[in-house]
Amino acid sequence: MSDSSSTIIETLSAHAWRQLGEAGFPSLHLDDIAEQAGIDPVTAQLVATDVASLILHALCHHDLEALQTSQADFADDPEASIYEKLLEGLIMRFETLQESKPQIRNLHQAATRNPLLALQLSHQLGETVGKYLSLAGDDSTGPLKQARILGVIGVLLRVRSTWLDDDSADMGLTIKALDEELKKACEWAVTFRILSPSDMTQQATND
Repeated sequence: MSDSSSTIIETLSAHAWRQLGEAGFPSLHLDDIAEQAGIDPVTAQLVATDVASLILHALCHHDLEALQTSQADFADDPEASIYEKLLEGLIMRFETLQESKPQIRNLHQAATRNPLLALQLSHQLGETVGKYLSLAGDDSTGPLKQARILGVIGVLLRVRSTWLDDDSADMGLTIKALDEELKKACEWAVTFRILSPSDMTQQATND
């Protein structure tokens, strides 16, 4: 993709994300987004697959921001355990999306009625969670890594409603729920031998 095309995608995705916060996903149209962004609709059609691709691009941008912040935080605290780093990373993801609650609410409402969108969101979340696990020091691979990713995704989905309703400045309710759900997930993972009892409490060795 050329630099000009990348710039157009960035502009379109930013406007699409903004519109998602004001209206439901089904009401978004590429031509309208292009018009508001000051981009020729034909050009928009050429560089953007569809509205969903723009929304996913914007969400990926937020995830990358959270991952980069977490990477720096982890480097500053090398003694932290894998569990502590993973918890801190997931908290950072919620913090990064704090100003985008309307978008997340509208997006997930749409996903309940749009299987393709739900699949795309699930895939992107899985990619992000895998990166968090790796950053935290989890070096598992293959089916074991996929099982751990699915477990963390389950935690995020269970905490999402608490986060959306949490109006506290410090996200206290969200952090409490996240810690509780992650501990439960770890306990279940040990039961099913996805984790050993020491896996999440050990210090990462790849910092």
